[in-house]
Amino acid sequence: MPFNSIQFAVFFAVVWLLHRGLPSRWRNGFLLGASLVFYGLWMPTYLLLLLGDILVNYALLRQMVRSTRPQIALVTSVVVTLSLLAGFKYAALAIETIAPALRSSCHSESPSTASRSWDSPSTPIDERSTPRRASVAMRSS
Repeated sequence: MPFNSIQFAVFFAVVWLLHRGLPSRWRNGFLLGASLVFYGLWMPTYLLLLLGDILVNYALLRQMVRSTRPQIALVTSVVVTLSLLAGFKYAALAIETIAPALRSSCHSESPSTASRSWDSPSTPIDERSTPRRASVAMRSS
């Protein structure tokens, strides 16, 4: 559901009104649930990704609280989350950008000339002009 749709406006209004009416200790859990419903309605497969990211960040948060060096867990959390974001947001752009360059470099020689370059009569090395030992060596390799 796009942000500029009527469905989102209704969803947002209902969530906002319910959020305002809840006791303060339930609000964060409610917003988490509403976010999961929103993303689940938009793209159900991304819901697993989002849940995985939430679980990883929750575990790293617990480690930050217990650790004497919470900076390591914090940096790990930021790197994991930004890597997921970059991977899913920019992977298609990277593939679309790199694919034409790879296609042109892989197909610089047409397949028809590449497949017959060794057995065509226009091969620059002719067996008649090559000494016998070199001709035998070329055939065996």
